[in-house]
Amino acid sequence: MSRNTPRPEDRPLLRELIRIPERVSTSDFVLKLGEAVTPEGAEAALRDYVVTDRLRGNFDEHWT
Repeated sequence: MSRNTPRPEDRPLLRELIRIPERVSTSDFVLKLGEAVTPEGAEAALRDYVVTDRLRGNFDEHWT
């Protein structure tokens, strides 16, 4: 390994960098709009919700 490349055992584990739940369920992937009506809820929804290209296309298809 080069001098500047950290050894694998010195690199942080992914679970040390991001939150990885031990279990997930289908309801974990549902945006609950009723929870987004407060300023804190709206902020969390905007922070956590990801609009994929496919989802954007589905909305475009539905509303046109």
